[in-house]
Amino acid sequence: FNGTSKSPSGRRRSQLKQPSSSNGTPGVIASSSTIRRALLTIERDRQEESAQIMGLTEQVRFLSGKMETTQQAAHGERLAASALQREVNTLNGERDEFNTRITRLGREKDCLKLAAEASESATIRVLNDKAALEAELSKTRLQLEQEARTSEHRRSVLHELKQ
Repeated sequence: FNGTSKSPSGRRRSQLKQPSSSNGTPGVIASSSTIRRALLTIERDRQEESAQIMGLTEQVRFLSGKMETTQQAAHGERLAASALQREVNTLNGERDEFNTRITRLGREKDCLKLAAEASESATIRVLNDKAALEAELSKTRLQLEQEARTSEHRRSVLHELKQ
């Protein structure tokens, strides 16, 4: 024990007692000027420590505010992410509906294509049948005309024979 100690700021401050003598007897009370210097040092150290405490308190307030802001931002981000997820779910549902419609329209297109092919085939058959009927009608007309001429010829021959 040498009569001084270090303050938190690192300065030495005098103790109120002088060091013990070499034979172990307690030291004498320090003089008033030593006590005043020690009190001034203690007061200065107390003020420095108070300033450090205020600085640390301000840092704690700042960091607390920053942490709260960060938490609020994180909460906002979670809300935004939740809203985006709902939007994604909605869009996925709409996409599925469109895919279903596209599939249905594809089937309808295939059916219409088959119907068009069947209709075209039926039209071709009808046209072929019409052509065949027209040909047969033409042939029948020629036969009737031939028979009419033949019949006319017979009538005229019969008429001549009757006369």
